[in-house]
Amino acid sequence: MAGEAEALLAPGSAEWVARRGSHPAMLLYDAARAEAHPRAAVLTFYDSAYQATAGRADWDVAGLACSGGITDQHLAAPPT
Repeated sequence: MAGEAEALLAPGSAEWVARRGSHPAMLLYDAARAEAHPRAAVLTFYDSAYQATAGRADWDVAGLACSGGITDQHLAAPPT
């Protein structure tokens, strides 16, 4: 989608890479591992890439959001 390469990604080691007419978001494994908090860095990367592309696709980001980040309705229910 046009314009992704200009959108900011996080963490700073993430980047858009030109490939076959597209610009996928990339966070290399070694770069993520080098972050102070690798797990948080990967989650931040996923969110920044999603926000950049979803906004350009004109998706209803708020309407598509999952309560508490849980995507499986069975996991959201308390154990019985």
